[in-house]
Amino acid sequence: IPMKTMTPELKEQLNIQMKELAKAKNWRGIEELMLPFSKTTGLCTTRCQLYTDEKFPVLQGGGTDGKYLYFAHMTWVHDGVQTGIICKYDPETGKLIGKSEEMPIDHANDITYNEKKDVLVITHNAPNRQLISYVNPHTLEYLGTHDIGYPIYCMSYNEKRDQYIVGLSGGMDFAKTDGEFAKITDYVSVDNKYVTQGMATDDDFIYFVLHRLPCITKYDWEGNFVEYIPLDRKSDEPENIMFLNGKIYLGFNVWDKDKKITAPELVEVVLKKNEI
Repeated sequence: IPMKTMTPELKEQLNIQMKELAKAKNWRGIEELMLPFSKTTGLCTTRCQLYTDEKFPVLQGGGTDGKYLYFAHMTWVHDGVQTGIICKYDPETGKLIGKSEEMPIDHANDITYNEKKDVLVITHNAPNRQLISYVNPHTLEYLGTHDIGYPIYCMSYNEKRDQYIVGLSGGMDFAKTDGEFAKITDYVSVDNKYVTQGMATDDDFIYFVLHRLPCITKYDWEGNFVEYIPLDRKSDEPENIMFLNGKIYLGFNVWDKDKKITAPELVEVVLKKNEI
């Protein structure tokens, strides 16, 4: 069966169908609608456990500067307030090589690296969805917070283009911006009503990692839907996605049988072509 091509008309039709299935919490039904747009499956392998402690048990955003991996480790929300730390890891060994002081970064839903400014950029998400924060990747020093003027939940910077892609709060639509977050183009997504998480980009494509039935959705830089990539790990919760040295990494929150978070994990994903 050849892989289907997404047209604007088909996207509109699917979004209506998936909205109805989501009302019934029929996530399997949504996946069945998406599978004809899949040519690969993501095979997940745990590389190591990541840092955790009683104060910062929750993994959220993650990103890379092309050499190291960075993750936000967060408190639970207390009286509407959530804080966290940024941890720096060696991607080959998974060894923790740096840990920041506690920072006012809210939910810290995503992390990207701006090469031109040599800073990590953190998406706050809830409850202050217009805020981003900057962190020095070398010292892990908190450099301050900036209001970009509109709400987002994730972002990824591309040095070649000097542009960001940002996930717009309230759904799965996204936008292309310049290097200072001025919007260039808004894009309509294929909205499967899964839980939005982090994102990554390369020079050609845009990738969002999603949770319900964990998957990755792929677009080109003109906002055209390219592919649905189901992950073979259906348990636990992927929080972020990044590309480094030809490898795909995800940070997972791991849940025990009582639905309590245990130590988060660094997971490598290998794409396997689906059999036709």
